[in-house]
Amino acid sequence: MRTIIQNGTIVSDTAAFRADLLLEDGVVKAVGAGLSAPDAQVIDASGKYVLPGAVDVHTHMDLQAGAHRAVDDFYTGTVAAACGGTTTIVDHMAFGPKGCSLWHQVEEYHRLADGKAVIDYGFHGVLQHVDERVLREMGELADREGITSFKAYLTYDDRLDDGALFQVLRQARQAADGYLKGSRAWDRRLGRFAGLAGPFWGAAGALLASGVWCAWLFL
Repeated sequence: MRTIIQNGTIVSDTAAFRADLLLEDGVVKAVGAGLSAPDAQVIDASGKYVLPGAVDVHTHMDLQAGAHRAVDDFYTGTVAAACGGTTTIVDHMAFGPKGCSLWHQVEEYHRLADGKAVIDYGFHGVLQHVDERVLREMGELADREGITSFKAYLTYDDRLDDGALFQVLRQARQAADGYLKGSRAWDRRLGRFAGLAGPFWGAAGALLASGVWCAWLFL
């Protein structure tokens, strides 16, 4: 299916400008003036802004805390998000049963979200305790689920002590080193788009990994 959005003001990460937008099966194929395509649906965006969908990286859908549960589940919450222009959320998973694995909560939250969410979604991991299994599962979740951020509390009942936090930070550092060692893969995937060398993307990947893995540790 082809769609042309005409006469709008397109807002990118660097500028705002008048142009048309051609989409094919939901993918942007061209940006320019006077675009046309056979059998395309035409939307007149005169006087309107055309922006990419927003990403909300901190939501709590279907959150259960003790005897209380959030009003929004993954259906009502993502419908509301879509109405406001948000097309992706990254949800914070709640604590599971004491001593549970990281996978336990991931599987539970997939059960809550699958078939209900009307937009794209991902998860932040949550660290209730730290042992060898949990440290191993951090890497597994990154590889298999794309979960590269984990929240750890330094307060409340399930807080981590300094020793456990140090283990988490060390695990995050090892993950970042893995991205550096894979700089050639970054070059193949990204360098061809920007003409930049592998070491650049390797360093960028390491910084991203370190920042994202640790960003939520102190919230």
